[in-house]
Amino acid sequence: MKQILSVCIVPLMISVIAIFFIAQNEKVNKFLFAKITTENTVKPDSNFIPFFQGNSFFQEHFLEHRDSAVTIYLLGSSELTTYTPAIPYNFISHHFKERVISVGHAGNQCLSIFAQLLANEKRLKNAPIVIDISPTWFESKSANGTSSEVFLEFMTERFLKNIIHDENDSRFHDYLFNRVAQLYSEFSSPGLELKIMNFKCRASKSFIHEALYAPLIFCDKILLSP
Repeated sequence: MKQILSVCIVPLMISVIAIFFIAQNEKVNKFLFAKITTENTVKPDSNFIPFFQGNSFFQEHFLEHRDSAVTIYLLGSSELTTYTPAIPYNFISHHFKERVISVGHAGNQCLSIFAQLLANEKRLKNAPIVIDISPTWFESKSANGTSSEVFLEFMTERFLKNIIHDENDSRFHDYLFNRVAQLYSEFSSPGLELKIMNFKCRASKSFIHEALYAPLIFCDKILLSP
């Protein structure tokens, strides 16, 4: 018993306490977890956004009504990448007062789109959204679902934080957390947001798991707080 205390329990408690105090120190926190700012890769007046990563303007204004004209959001995958005058975000935007903004490229499937909408659920009411569902999502390799690589192209730090800080309906969050846990081994250097989602999924297995993961979730949430 003494060996378990000295080798496992005591070091764990010391680590948790150390993380807590480091997280509370704003200067140390900013030094260890400096944020990298990136410029927008897509112009704000564009009607097509291939992905959200690196496009802070569209992350901030996604599903937001910025003017009197109606903006329709078309979410899909590879069908949106064929640039022709007849594609909806060109045709409708050029011939009608409504504007169409398309989001997506190959691989942006059910899970990715679901997570994007969940991250912006406060803006969903009466939002003009169209989802272009492709038959290829349910065939061959695509039937395995959204890949971890594509998921991260659309689920930015901002979106992941929105989901973690606003868990109104546990059904939707539990579904996403479970899928993130399944993909977790494929993420390279996952951030705090993905770690919390993974921990919460594992903590939901039993009260013992919940007790084990509670300190980790608590510390990560402190580090994640503004």
